[in-house]
Amino acid sequence: MPSTSCILGAVEFCLKRNSSVFNEKLYLQIRCTSMGPKNASSDADLAMGEIDKNAKFDGPLKPSQWWRYSDDIFDLFLR
Repeated sequence: MPSTSCILGAVEFCLKRNSSVFNEKLYLQIRCTSMGPKNASSDADLAMGEIDKNAKFDGPLKPSQWWRYSDDIFDLFLR
């Protein structure tokens, strides 16, 4: 397994080199993560893991259905 510092270094590398091209102009995103780059899905998976756990198991209301694909969630609460 990679060390914590290795993982943090890789995440920092991806976040600081998050660029895209639009109308032949290069843009560097300096905050958050857009959903266009290849690493965005991995970022969403990492960020949503704890949220998924808390929402499904730790909250007072439990969803009867919960589906997540990358950064999209469908949840259904029934009485």
